[in-house]
Amino acid sequence: MTSLKTSLSTFSRCLRWLQGLRLFRWVFCWRTARWVMFGILTPITIVVVYLTEERVRGQWEWEHFQHGLEAQGLPIHISQIIPPLVRDDQNFAMTPLFRPLYVAVPKSTRFTDQINYGYMNDFDKRLEAWSSNNDGGQYTNYESWFVAKPVDRESWRHGLGVTDVLDALRKVDPMLDEISVASRLPFTRIPIHYELGYDAMNPCAGPIITMSYIFELRALVELDDGQVDRAADDAASLIRLGRALTIDDFVSYTPAAQGIQVVWEGLAAHRWSDAQLIEFQNELQKLDFLDVFRRHIYLQTLEVTESLWPTFAQPDRLRRFLESELSIYVHSDKDKKDVKRMLARSGSTIFGFPEGWMYQNNLLEGRFVQEAMSAFDVPNHHVDVRKLEANDRTMEMPLTPYTVLVKIAGLTKLEYASENAAHAQTPVDEANIACAIERYRLANGKLPETLDLLVPIYIAKIPNDIISGKRLIYRRTSDDNYVLYSVGWNGNDDGGKIVTKKDGSLDFEKSDWVWTYPGK
Repeated sequence: MTSLKTSLSTFSRCLRWLQGLRLFRWVFCWRTARWVMFGILTPITIVVVYLTEERVRGQWEWEHFQHGLEAQGLPIHISQIIPPLVRDDQNFAMTPLFRPLYVAVPKSTRFTDQINYGYMNDFDKRLEAWSSNNDGGQYTNYESWFVAKPVDRESWRHGLGVTDVLDALRKVDPMLDEISVASRLPFTRIPIHYELGYDAMNPCAGPIITMSYIFELRALVELDDGQVDRAADDAASLIRLGRALTIDDFVSYTPAAQGIQVVWEGLAAHRWSDAQLIEFQNELQKLDFLDVFRRHIYLQTLEVTESLWPTFAQPDRLRRFLESELSIYVHSDKDKKDVKRMLARSGSTIFGFPEGWMYQNNLLEGRFVQEAMSAFDVPNHHVDVRKLEANDRTMEMPLTPYTVLVKIAGLTKLEYASENAAHAQTPVDEANIACAIERYRLANGKLPETLDLLVPIYIAKIPNDIISGKRLIYRRTSDDNYVLYSVGWNGNDDGGKIVTKKDGSLDFEKSDWVWTYPGK
């Protein structure tokens, strides 16, 4: 008790001594307190005012941009482009083989909750057993016609360990036949939650692409075996599968390209009848990959701005996104260092991305995509490659709060998607013309001197070269062969020159895109 009194007495004396000092009185006076509060509240107020101004300005600019899109008749919300409901018996996606892929669940924030992965994995295994070797590599190159080569059947036979491929494929014939019939249905409407946008994906796309390799193999072996009618049916089914995968805004031209390979091999051997060639042309004319890619680019923007960016207000998701996308899409060393520095400073969590900056990223992405879309001249069947390249160069910008999400998401380089569109549509156009040329040969006993002789009996209109915007180039090289080509991605007419890489595949950047047949 005595020691406590002594301690209190000592503390009181120290306090009175401190109170007697001018520094103590100055520090603890109201005037100083007011300045301290001013010093703390001022930067906070500046930050709040700045973020508010950014949000108001960003929102106004973004909404003004959206009004401009509406004035052009373009949708601004995912809900405006959700495919309408269709009857199951008219819907390719609801054929019995695919129906078990979908799981009837309430609205989810993850597309994976809508897919029956157990069935899909089993489905893929059944097909991959026939399309891949033990190393997982495909035996067939569905673009062999680009270098005027047929698919190597012996590699398939060796890889599968069989001599009679058609006999080995009988186990999957029912699956292929069902899909062949279903491919004739007029609609494709996947039963998933489209309103999820970025998180709503096509669960049957993977199985279809895997199946298309089997279709191609069966068609080619049927062609060799003299079963020309069955081969023609399978080739037409592949082309229709390419269309089915684009109706629902999922872009994949693999099946169509494989169907074109079968058509090319039949043309090289003069196997097809006039009726079969007409059927190929009818199916090919339904494919317009320029329009598909143009719509897909715009759809991608809606998905990102409406369903992906807003989730970045969630700190954990933003951090996970930055970490996962860093290694995939950010290629510049400087940008990688900037993002890593941002992550390091954020510690274990990262604050939600301010709304104003999200609006500015939306605006940047929207303007960029709008400019990219203008390079697709669908009515005139032309892609302005130089405009796309210039547009991409303008996006080589520093990493700032106004660009970070767009740069990290890898959405600024749409030239690659545009090149894919040209790669997809050019074979379609060339195959259509090649069928018309073969029909002319069947009717007249010789090749046409010019493409003008094909119009209008054998083809309604000669498609333009997508790259040059002019007519595709045609030249007879013998009484039984010719070259038909596009100038290719570089835009230079190299006389139908084919440049291959070390692995024998076509160098798309340096070559003309040529349709011709092996010399005889």
